[in-house]
Amino acid sequence: LTNYATPIVYNATEGRYGGAFEFDGGGDYVDCGSGDSLIFTGAFTVSTWVNLNVIDSNPGGIVSNGHSSGYILFYASNYFKFYVNSAGWKIVKYPTTPTANQWYHVVGRYDGSDITIYVNGIQGETLSVGSITDYSGVATGIGVYSMQRKEMYFNGLIDEVAIYNRSLSSDEIYQQYVSNLNKYDTDKWALYVNQSLNASDGLPDGAYT
Repeated sequence: LTNYATPIVYNATEGRYGGAFEFDGGGDYVDCGSGDSLIFTGAFTVSTWVNLNVIDSNPGGIVSNGHSSGYILFYASNYFKFYVNSAGWKIVKYPTTPTANQWYHVVGRYDGSDITIYVNGIQGETLSVGSITDYSGVATGIGVYSMQRKEMYFNGLIDEVAIYNRSLSSDEIYQQYVSNLNKYDTDKWALYVNQSLNASDGLPDGAYT
């Protein structure tokens, strides 16, 4: 998700990497606006890391763009789900119930014909839906089911939201998940220098690994 302004996140909590948005399910959300760069008539992919505070049947929007149109990446009835509107809502879910207080990489993909959901790089359900309903002018939201109706708020952490204007391949999605596992925060490492040897003394001969 590209932001051409200087982003400032107040009171951000520790996330998957760096800071994350923290939602309590009580009405807080992020309004990303309704710019043309977030509206797609063809293929697109929505990717994010999420961490649920509780596992229950209460629904909560993760990333959404629409209510009567558009798409919704969603948690509901103990499952991650991906909705798109194509003459009515079409839904796919990942068939395993998540665990509270654990990070999950969740991806919804529309390739111009089919929708598919992935969790931690593993493909869930897929469904043929055809073309999707136009949702021009509708705002994108994070942590809410719909920016139009402001309801069904997320309860947990959301981090690393990315929206692509193309369909990522299954391999790209898996590699994205794996590469994120290997990230590290730059404020959590240190460089130590051994100054017992100098340019005059040099290092003893031998093999170094």
